[in-house]
Amino acid sequence: MPNQHFVTETLLGQFAEVIAPQPGAAAKVVRRNLVTGKERPVAPGGVGYRIDFVNGDSRPVESVWKGTENRLSVAAAANRTLFPTRNSFRW
Repeated sequence: MPNQHFVTETLLGQFAEVIAPQPGAAAKVVRRNLVTGKERPVAPGGVGYRIDFVNGDSRPVESVWKGTENRLSVAAAANRTLFPTRNSFRW
């Protein structure tokens, strides 16, 4: 698997926003090239990865990571965010 995410797309999606509001516009994050300094908007899946991050057979690692991503997605959907505000905590 060439593009292996080490930051889950669910987490990256928490920082995404619609840049050019128009019907059907998707939320984007800004990808910055640290060598050239160039920036461009991309979908959350376009950042937070390395090519061949896990050497060899990455399927077992991908399987575990997918389980984590699924649980994060459920939590984010239930709460509308992974980062609750201070007011949402019950003391």
